[in-house]
Amino acid sequence: MLLYFYPKDDTSGCTKQACGYRDLLSELGDADIEVVGISFDTAESHRQFRSKYNLNFRLIVDTEGKIADAYGARATSGTMARRVSFLIGLDGKIAHITDNPNADVHLKEVKEAIAKLTNKPKG
Repeated sequence: MLLYFYPKDDTSGCTKQACGYRDLLSELGDADIEVVGISFDTAESHRQFRSKYNLNFRLIVDTEGKIADAYGARATSGTMARRVSFLIGLDGKIAHITDNPNADVHLKEVKEAIAKLTNKPKG
């Protein structure tokens, strides 16, 4: 599972990240990675964001920031989540964390981490 926190629906960096994960899911095909995005935005905001960009994964409403707090993902401003992605293995353990404000860094690191996680030894 790829659980990622992001600051705000339909803003430039968050849109780039969401569309990047949307495209990554298509590219991965049978890797069986479930993506879930979380922000402080409302259900209606999420619905519009998903529809506008044809996002192929769930967005969770965390208006009070309880989930963000559980993962240490609340921004220092306290009013939104910061950009942080958690790749969680089938064993339930966090396999990789990308904690960087740059959406491009998330897309690159998560893609590399997924490749390592799903790489099966030959033989």
